[in-house]
Order: sequence, then structure tokens, then C-alpha cells
Amino acid sequence: MLAIEAGLSIEQFWGLTWREFLLYRKGYEAKQLAEWQRTRLIAYIMYCTNTESGKRKDIQDFMPLTTDELPDRGEPLTQEQFIENMKKLSQAI
Repeated sequence: MLAIEAGLSIEQFWGLTWREFLLYRKGYEAKQLAEWQRTRLIAYIMYCTNTESGKRKDIQDFMPLTTDELPDRGEPLTQEQFIENMKKLSQAI
């Protein structure tokens, strides 16, 4: 499926070695990421022109991409904290 999306014919696909295909896929994915980053930038510029400067979101918050670095969420919950939170949630419902 990726081979067809990337513009390879069936003959070209079957003529590639596995390594060549992986390199082709890596290049295709890099191109797709660049297109999404470009799309995000254009949309963000439009957003910024119509939003007051004090109320603007960060570009990663405006349109997150899968390659963006995730914010630090702190330490994971312990088992006891998780159980306590679930009890509170069930009481709230």
C-alpha cells in the first residue's frame, strides 16, 4: 500500500531490495512530515493574524503533530493513587 502511495509501480516495488524499500519509505515519510509541518505553519500564521497576542496558543498546542516532543507529565501514579482516583471518579458519577 505504501509503495503505491509513494508513487512506485508494482514492477518498481518488486525490483527493490528490502533495504532500498526501507530507505524509500523513510524518504517518503520525511516528505510527508515536511508537508504537515508546512500546513501547520500556514494555518498557525492565519490563526496569529486573527488572534490577540496575549491569547495565542503555542504552535504545538494549536496543531500537535506526532513528531512533537511531548510535555513532561511528571511521575506516574502509584497503585494507591490510581485506586483513590478511581474511587473519587466512581463517586462523582
